[in-house]
Amino acid sequence: MLQEAMKMIKPEMTVSFGGGSTVARLAKYLCDEDETLRKTLKVTTPSLETMEVLNKLNYQIVALDDVEKIDVAFDGCDYATQNLNAQKCMGGIHVDEKKAAKKALRYVLLTKPERIGKTYNAKLPICAEVEQDEADLFLKMADQAGFEAKNRPGIKTSRGNLLFDLHNEKCTQADAEDVETWPGVVGTSSFFDLCTDVIYEEKGKTIHLRKEDLK
Repeated sequence: MLQEAMKMIKPEMTVSFGGGSTVARLAKYLCDEDETLRKTLKVTTPSLETMEVLNKLNYQIVALDDVEKIDVAFDGCDYATQNLNAQKCMGGIHVDEKKAAKKALRYVLLTKPERIGKTYNAKLPICAEVEQDEADLFLKMADQAGFEAKNRPGIKTSRGNLLFDLHNEKCTQADAEDVETWPGVVGTSSFFDLCTDVIYEEKGKTIHLRKEDLK
């Protein structure tokens, strides 16, 4: 999988490494395999943990907000469909990850075969970043829409906002899209129409799903 991902990285590119251990492994793998290529790259990240990894590996780092275009952005996910929609509910940095995804020519998810499915996975919660002043109205909207909302206690985002996990096993993709429009919602962990590639390994074989190959 890492070898397949590395094929997408060319000299002089601007590359984003997202959150998670798999993406961190890719950053290290690239250094081990081609130090010359690594020195030509500019890299960015939405993740403080990944930033530490990139610093230790001596990458040339630029702030995400200072980058206009990303050639290829790598990220992980908790679930992805075969038509390249994704759910990223665990990490809680989805707003910044979406910022990288929208700037990227290729937004590539590195994942596991058990996290691939045909349709939206309602068993996973939707994580929403919510402005604190709008939290009460947000909770009212969640209740009206049939969601159980749980605040992540003691956690605030880099923007000082709250994180809520929304649970509803009858939730559809349309319901998840609607959450994005609720008062106070800065962004959610639903990644629809953003991903261009999904790479994973299954039974010793690397599978690479591409947007261009979708029927």
